[in-house]
Amino acid sequence: DVKIDSGEEFLRSGNYPVLTVLSAGHALHFINGQLTGTSYGSLEFPKLTFSKGVNLRAGINTITLLSIAVGLPNVGPHFETWNAGVLGPVTLNGLNEGRRDLSWQKWSYKVGLKGEA
Repeated sequence: DVKIDSGEEFLRSGNYPVLTVLSAGHALHFINGQLTGTSYGSLEFPKLTFSKGVNLRAGINTITLLSIAVGLPNVGPHFETWNAGVLGPVTLNGLNEGRRDLSWQKWSYKVGLKGEA
């Protein structure tokens, strides 16, 4: 959860803070109650950086990152050293405090999607 103080300037100006996420997944979707954006890499360049203004409100906001990695082999030499998914950092820029690093906040991790067969 991300707490936003009611005195944040962006709440009055309408200049949304920018969420930036570094990922090695093939696709990354950002949801804060509703779909905020989608970004994806390629076979040659799977790492990507998503950066977009996000509509946050005063109080508690929940940011959900859905990382998708498709077509990855699940065996092979040094498989455990391969990077996939959200690597970080995850930051919010444009707050009164400047840049807030969300990488060290508590994150939960879940495999699969609700309703997935």
